[in-house]
Amino acid sequence: MRRPGRAEGEDERDDSPSVFVPALHNYVKTSRLPALARDRRTNTLLCGDPVCRGGSLLQIAELSETDMRASRLLAGRHNMACTEQVARRILSAAEPRDAWREACRAGAEASASLAERGVSLPPSRWLRQWLDIGPHTRPSAEPPPVGLLLQEP
Repeated sequence: MRRPGRAEGEDERDDSPSVFVPALHNYVKTSRLPALARDRRTNTLLCGDPVCRGGSLLQIAELSETDMRASRLLAGRHNMACTEQVARRILSAAEPRDAWREACRAGAEASASLAERGVSLPPSRWLRQWLDIGPHTRPSAEPPPVGLLLQEP
């Protein structure tokens, strides 16, 4: 049985691990990484976390071709190390909300730059949602009482 929205003949599912691509501030399936590497003018796949140590994320994609279990483990270690780096950078900023928004904007711009060079990778839905929130949107100091949150409009 095909999933809804799938064209006949399309692969049913991409089981390759997802990796956080710091330059894009986004997760990408390792099966899609070789397409990103075709653009030699950018260093989109270089990663400076303690796991990758300045290497390319293609190493995880290449590993997934021969050992999916090892690839998933390496992807998980990379994702955790990258997440920690992003969190430290954002939370140590004078204005963490602004730093987060800037990271999201830079990722979206990097995706747009790839698209201009023929590599189609639109920003993810979650990244677009963060960008749609205005730069001056701040939660109120006091959240509404729980009862108000549960009432329907």
